[in-house]
Amino acid sequence: MVDTETEKAEIERVLSIVEAAENRKDIDGMLEHVTEDGLLLMAGAPLIQGPDAWRASYQRFFSGGFVSTSLACLGREVSASGDMAWDYGTFVSTFEGPSGRTTSEGKFLQVWKKVDGRWKGAAVSIG
Repeated sequence: MVDTETEKAEIERVLSIVEAAENRKDIDGMLEHVTEDGLLLMAGAPLIQGPDAWRASYQRFFSGGFVSTSLACLGREVSASGDMAWDYGTFVSTFEGPSGRTTSEGKFLQVWKKVDGRWKGAAVSIG
């Protein structure tokens, strides 16, 4: 039997690692927690799939004045089999630009997949 509370805690730990990597602008640190065919869906942007596309997207994102992101998970579920999960929440991203510091707020929905015993992001929708 799968201990879903333990799995939820592990996903929270991984999400914290990814958030910290993003705030360091550490694309490799972020991508190690994404599946090889992972999808990234951002409002108003084309579908992004696979590590090369994610890397290019985050390089553009980080070069656009990105300062930091703060995530707040509002809910998480783990499948009874313990190999899939999803969570959702909100984010606040801060940017530095010609007009000074600005923030962008939004929501996220993420699907997690267990790969070789590790939780990895399989699909993320940000908007």
